[in-house]
Amino acid sequence: MKKENNSIQPEINSKVIEWAKKRGLLCDGTTPAQVKKVQEGLSETIKAIMEDDVPEIADGIGDLQVTIIILAEMLNLNAYACLNGAYDVIKGRQGRIIDGSFVKER
Repeated sequence: MKKENNSIQPEINSKVIEWAKKRGLLCDGTTPAQVKKVQEGLSETIKAIMEDDVPEIADGIGDLQVTIIILAEMLNLNAYACLNGAYDVIKGRQGRIIDGSFVKER
């Protein structure tokens, strides 16, 4: 799947939140239930990666983003502000790849 322009992030964030509101997720849903949805999405994405199913990997990543945006909204957080905060923490981080995974220096 081709990378898209990131300028749609605020618009899609608002659309996801509106979708969740219309379905009662933000007033009747619970954060533990939403975390389970995130976990389900992660499990499905892992399965797709193991099967090298690129369309399902892309779908899984999208599902994860949707569930995380909704979870953030439930907690009165902005998902993209959280992402920016995380990036600020890691942007200068140094480390190396060990067994296929980045390990930060101490």
